[in-house]
Amino acid sequence: MKIPLYQCTTERIMIAGLPRNIAIIGGTMAAAIVLGIQSLWAVPFIFIGYIVLVLLYKKDMYFIEILLDHIKEDDYLFP
Repeated sequence: MKIPLYQCTTERIMIAGLPRNIAIIGGTMAAAIVLGIQSLWAVPFIFIGYIVLVLLYKKDMYFIEILLDHIKEDDYLFP
C-alpha cells in the first residue's frame, strides 16, 4: 500500500528565508515603524535584525518556536 507524500506537506512555507508567519509579522512591524517615525534611519536596524533572524533560523530550524514558547511560559512554578 502506497500513499503519495507531497513535498509541500513536509517542508515549511517560507518567505525570504523565514517561516511565513514570522516574515509577515516582521514586515508589518518594520513598515509600521518606518512609516510611523517617517524616517529611513530605522531601515538599517530592521535589516540587521532580519539578517540575524535568518542566520539563527538556518542554524536551528526550531529556534523561533522555542523562543516563542519561552516567552509564553510563566516565570515561576506553582507549589
